[in-house]
This record gives sequence, structure tokens and C-alpha cells, in this order.
Amino acid sequence: MFGGVGTPLRDPAPFVVGGGSGQVTWSYQGLPQGLSAAATNGVVSGTPSLSGSYPLTITVSDADGQTQTGTATLYIDPIGLSTRSGQPAYLVAVVGRAVSSQPVTASGDVEDLSWSATGLPPGLTIDTGTGTLAGTPSKVGSYTTRFRATNTVGTSAYLSVLFEVVTGYTCNYHQRGSVGAALSINCGVFWSPNPNAGGRWLRLPGSLRYTATGLPSGLRINPASGVVSGTPRQAGTSTFAVKVSARPDGILVTRATSWTSSVRCVISR
Repeated sequence: MFGGVGTPLRDPAPFVVGGGSGQVTWSYQGLPQGLSAAATNGVVSGTPSLSGSYPLTITVSDADGQTQTGTATLYIDPIGLSTRSGQPAYLVAVVGRAVSSQPVTASGDVEDLSWSATGLPPGLTIDTGTGTLAGTPSKVGSYTTRFRATNTVGTSAYLSVLFEVVTGYTCNYHQRGSVGAALSINCGVFWSPNPNAGGRWLRLPGSLRYTATGLPSGLRINPASGVVSGTPRQAGTSTFAVKVSARPDGILVTRATSWTSSVRCVISR
């Protein structure tokens, strides 16, 4: 038995009764709020207000007091969709970087689901059997994408997400410092919702890890944030490389990839 929150329901009794004497009377235990059963024919009707799975105990009695009991399960909104990251419905991909991720997951009655999506960024498609996104986004912008999953009995669930395709930006500039003076350089990867209109830069979400080679003596990099910090020990000019590795995590859906940027650092006495 299936239904949806806020949707009027009218289901016949799940059993066929034979034999007995006189009028048969039906009773149900375990119906959710908003639903009731007709004693004369066992029809369940009403408008459910809460989702979930509800085990029912159903008793049929005849005029002589003979009874039979059976069980059934009522599913209200049997499919639930959510982002795999567990975060609010928000996805980010980097333009020109391949995508291979299943950012939306289903729960409940999920056997043999069929997936579809509308409003995907240009260059992306969805696998109808798995819900996996693939392709290479070709245009920066914000897109409202609506995912749909349908089970074998025709029940569908929907989830709308804000899907932003962005241009990744890493530090690629000159830095100056002095021997013995604390220095901090933010080499994290950033993006802007509208880089061509002077929009503010934000830290790129997702699963990122930073490494650096050629750092001046006394400096180190934070592998989680990409911030290079410390106290320079020697004067001189050097160029160090910062590499960021990214992998899909349900927010950032760009396929496992990496960027490398260089920073010219001048340390004076």
C-alpha cells in the first residue's frame, strides 16, 4: 500500500475475505494520522500528513464473532531524495572539468529506480539506471536542476538543487616577506558566482587537499585550507608550486582532478 503526504488516498482492503457468517467488519491498527478505514469494506481513505512506513494489523470479524488477522505495510512517500553530502541542496562543478558523481541518493522503496533530471548544466547527462552525472560542463552559470526518481510501482520523488558551474581560481601572484617576520599566504582554491562582474571570491566547497613544493625555508602549507604560513629564515627570491587535489563528495561533483599554481616569493632581510 502506497501514498503521499498531502495527497488524498483511497486504497481497497489488502485482503479478500471469503466465508464467514453475515456482515463482515474490518478494523485496523497502526494507521497514520489523517487516515481511517471503513468498517464495512476495509477501504482506507483520507489525507496522510506524515511520511514513513507503517506496519498495519488488520482484523476481520463476522457476525458470529469469528476473526481473522493479517498484516500489511503502508508506505507514505516511500522514496526520499537527499544530497549525498547531507548538506543543503547545492552542487558545484568546475567548467571544463569532467564530472562523474552520484550527488543525489534515494531511501525507502528504491528497488529498480529510474532516474531523470531537468535543468542540468550544458554538457552533463544523467544515467537513468544509477542517477550518476557524467560529462563536462561547458558554461559558467547557475542552474536549477530537478532530480526525479521513480520506482517500479510508478511512485516518484523529486529534489531541486542549485547547481553552479564555476571557474576555479588559485593563487598565482607575487608575495613579499621579511626574514624573521610571520608570513601568511592564502593559496586556497576560490570561485566567484559572477567573476566577470567583479563578484566577490568564495572558497571552493568540496573535498580538497593541498600540497606544496619548493617552499622557502620556514614556511609550511595547511593541507586542508591551502594557507602557507610560517616565519621565513633566509632572504632570497624563489617560486613555489601549490597543488590542490579535488574529488567528488556530493557538493563538488567534478571528477577527481587537480590544479597547480605557482607563487613567486621575495624574502628580504
